Amino acid sequence: MLSYLRRHWLLYLILTALAIALGLGASYVVGVIGSTPDSVREERVASEEEHADDMNSIDADLSGDAAATDEGAADAAATDGATTQ
Repeated sequence: MLSYLRRHWLLYLILTALAIALGLGASYVVGVIGSTPDSVREERVASEEEHADDMNSIDADLSGDAAATDEGAADAAATDGATTQ
């Protein structure tokens, strides 16, 4: 078996290089075909930024209202059954 490999090492080298090239080429083609188009990606980013802005404004409204009034904190303590010391 080793003598056969010694006689045909060049063929194995060429076939190995060919297999590597085909594998890299196939992975590139799959990457190009399966990737998300730029227009769709831009729409998703814009949508996520808009959603984040909405959430930040809601958080700011909620934290601003609760921190600005002591009545909200007193009311929350009363309804939770908490005692103040």
